[in-house]
Amino acid sequence: MKPRVMSCLVGALLLCTPAAAKRKEPNQCVVFFSVVENDATTVGLSITALNEPQSNWYKKHGNRGKLTGICYSKTADSPGGAPLYLIAWGEHLVSEPYTYTYKTTETETSNTNGTVYDSDGDSSQVQGTTTTDVPVYHTQSGVKRYYVADGRLSIWDDTTDDGKGSFVPFAPLHNHNRSVFTSASTSLLKNAIQIIREREKERLPQ
Repeated sequence: MKPRVMSCLVGALLLCTPAAAKRKEPNQCVVFFSVVENDATTVGLSITALNEPQSNWYKKHGNRGKLTGICYSKTADSPGGAPLYLIAWGEHLVSEPYTYTYKTTETETSNTNGTVYDSDGDSSQVQGTTTTDVPVYHTQSGVKRYYVADGRLSIWDDTTDDGKGSFVPFAPLHNHNRSVFTSASTSLLKNAIQIIREREKERLPQ
């Protein structure tokens, strides 16, 4: 095969591979949100950024599906005067004591003594053992630990602060997951975006 023909075939194959395929354009952004974290993780400083669990979740689910049109803004800005929301939150570890009771069964053995009589009226002493199942109740206690995130959701209003504009809080935020295995911050982010989606449903694509 001639070199020029070979190079053309290789070029054609490369164009057919997924890596060379045209990337799907991101969905158009309609509303924006920014995130500010302030807790022990940030040493009491206000950090304007998604944390790692939130970022990983947003990369997989943000601005697609039911969340199409809701976009994260790193700079707390919205092009063209689009609605801009602020998620201000913090996460902390909660320790909750608990007590529980359970029942087991233990076997008790006791000795018995008695007198028996035969048909002639003669008596004799006998000995034996008896066993009885007895319920036993036990009480134990411990401490359950899980992460909780809470905060507030605000929206930018140009008419406040003498026309300078400011974020106006309008909804509290809480995580809905008390598991140590799933980040409470991600649960809170989902909660906030769902509130934004409901509030902006007339503006967002259906």
